[in-house]
Amino acid sequence: MMHRSHACLYSLAALASTSAAQERLLTLEQASGRSEERVSFSASYPSWRWHDDGVRLVSGRGDEALLVDPSDWSERPLSEVEEDEESAEPAPRSTRRRRGREDGLGLRLSDGRLMLTAPEAEPRALTPAGAPAPELYELSPDGARVAYVEDNDLIVVEVASARRRDITTSGDAETFNGKLDWVYQEEVYGRGNFKGYWWSPDSSYIAYLHLDERAVDEFTLVDNVEEGHFRSRSEVVNYPKAGDPNPRVRLGVADVRRGETTWLDLSSYAESEPLVVRVDWTPEGQLAYMVQDRIQTWLDLNVAEPSSGQTRTWIHEQGLGWTERARPMRWLDDGSFLWLSTRTGYRHVYRYAPDGELLNAVTSGEWQVESISHVDEAQRLVWFSATKDGAVNGNRYRVGLGGDELVRLTRGPGAHSLTWNAERTHFLDRWSSLADPGGVRYCKADGEVLRELGAGTVAAREEYPCSDWELTTVAARDGFELDVAFLRP
Repeated sequence: MMHRSHACLYSLAALASTSAAQERLLTLEQASGRSEERVSFSASYPSWRWHDDGVRLVSGRGDEALLVDPSDWSERPLSEVEEDEESAEPAPRSTRRRRGREDGLGLRLSDGRLMLTAPEAEPRALTPAGAPAPELYELSPDGARVAYVEDNDLIVVEVASARRRDITTSGDAETFNGKLDWVYQEEVYGRGNFKGYWWSPDSSYIAYLHLDERAVDEFTLVDNVEEGHFRSRSEVVNYPKAGDPNPRVRLGVADVRRGETTWLDLSSYAESEPLVVRVDWTPEGQLAYMVQDRIQTWLDLNVAEPSSGQTRTWIHEQGLGWTERARPMRWLDDGSFLWLSTRTGYRHVYRYAPDGELLNAVTSGEWQVESISHVDEAQRLVWFSATKDGAVNGNRYRVGLGGDELVRLTRGPGAHSLTWNAERTHFLDRWSSLADPGGVRYCKADGEVLRELGAGTVAAREEYPCSDWELTTVAARDGFELDVAFLRP
């Protein structure tokens, strides 16, 4: 038996060691990422994922990976199971989103020429040598044609014959066809997204934006740290400051067989300096496009016949203040669609008939939907993430298409990342919060936690003294409770 005084000494030594380890402080170089000694306060989690069969689980990585059957939690080395199943009948594979086209066709540039790639075939040039390099190229849905932009003009090429058709010929330094200018890619469609044309589902038409920047004032930018040296370099660009003219926009629909464009009538919006903020196609081949005024106080969803340009407004959105650019419609097999709107001050899901008639609100309340993750039309259920149980949390929910039977699927505070088995009867929930690194859970479809699979750990917290994040709220002047997180020294 250890003497009592010795036990005390060992305990004190252990405490001293822990205390010394936790007295290590971060340096400025470590905090700014300029130190060779990297310190990360990100959590690491036990590795769990669904096997390719969409039924079993895989725990661990590499040679240590185990195949786990969640029906009885039996384990076998994954490598052994793969060897046994190589000669057996292939198991049904989970339904995963496939990247790329099913026909295997692809496009790439080689020495400035646009090349068509296909399975078991040599790449074939679609553009001649010496021509300007195409940009923003895309195959039609049927694979028979390719569209691209050349010198700010929209071009279509037949895949079989490489025959070229110029959809537009007006492109220049201040006129864009099928390509977005700085304002539209930066402020509307998303930074780095310059593509301004959209194929119809049957590949017969291309909708495209025509942007005229001639009225946009020039602005001089100065680069004070030009790459390679520290001299200043100036660049003059078309840049509308507040109150200056925006580029003038037109929306055209080109018949790719004839090369003729039908221009949609936007004249009723002329006084509001319109923005065409989204362009899409309905499953039936109608053109759906969204228009907003310059200061974005309202939004119209319009639907047009591509052959005639005849247009009808399906939805007019106007809230209490700024109206956000609406997300794409989510079409259902019965022809109806789901629409996200902030008309009440909170983003919620609404269901509309194929002609734009409101059927019902799917969600409602003083909270908002962040995104829709899945729709099961057979069961008439919608899965989504929302702020219903706290704006700083990322919980997942399920609701009926009729707006009934709302169920919270995730437990506890924090953010949740879900992956489902093939039949959507169970899911893995990897969660974390500011106060807790969280972990991985195995859950039933209704959110019941069946098994805790492991906790997240932050190794750096063992070396460096850390405070815990604290969450509270602060009332704004109008009484609205704002969420606040702070970390004491």
